[in-house]
Amino acid sequence: MQGTRAPAISWDPVENVYVMVWEDSRNSAQNGIDLYAARISPTGALLDMTGIALLEASVVPGDEIQPRIAYSSTALAHFVAWSEARGGFSDVYATRFFANSGSV
Repeated sequence: MQGTRAPAISWDPVENVYVMVWEDSRNSAQNGIDLYAARISPTGALLDMTGIALLEASVVPGDEIQPRIAYSSTALAHFVAWSEARGGFSDVYATRFFANSGSV
């Protein structure tokens, strides 16, 4: 995909899928750089063709960059962390992603 970079990936042993997150600039003129996720089958088939936005752009404007992802077997969820400048200061933020439903 054009306008994508900085992929990170983790394995979900319960749902038997990979989850990949990346920076995506498809809406950068309005919202800045956003983070998207997609599930990928063990055979490499992309299950979420256009990706799933991890954050609501109207709630979190600005550039979300440098995504990282890890799976928690305790929470049965993936945790995504990224860097973002809010109010002029850069900080680290995080959210959960559930591979079973494709939701945050």
